Amino acid sequence: MDEFLQTVAEIAAAFAGFASVVVIFRQNRSLSADYESKVTFQSMLQGALLVVFFALLPIVLGNLLHSSTWAFSISAFLLMVYILAAFIWAMFQGGWSIGPGALPYLAATLLIAGTQAAGLLGLYPLPELYLTGIFVLLTISGYAFYSLITFPEKTGNDN
Repeated sequence: MDEFLQTVAEIAAAFAGFASVVVIFRQNRSLSADYESKVTFQSMLQGALLVVFFALLPIVLGNLLHSSTWAFSISAFLLMVYILAAFIWAMFQGGWSIGPGALPYLAATLLIAGTQAAGLLGLYPLPELYLTGIFVLLTISGYAFYSLITFPEKTGNDN
């Protein structure tokens, strides 16, 4: 399990690194004026760093506590609290409205929170559900990376 979590952390770090390279190359053009690209990059980078943190957290806690059960329980609880707090904060910032663009993030939030709660309640094995939550976070970060490199850049002639 530790090797899989380390691999997930490495993939997330690669997303962050590649996105940084994309931003550096785009910076020569219009990125400094492109708010959407800035937000996409920030979301991708933040998501990737969170995946790295939450992928390595059970490994560190397992070594500190000498109990993988407690390590996954604490990690799942922290992941659930983080994802719910982040979504509530985003909703607060957006005036408590859910637009069509927020629906995938709402679905991801509910999936992550639901899987972690089910694992903490003992309905399903916690390590597998924790990995599901980490995978969803990685998918969100990967989608942000994909949108960063594929959305066309706006030029001064675009309306």
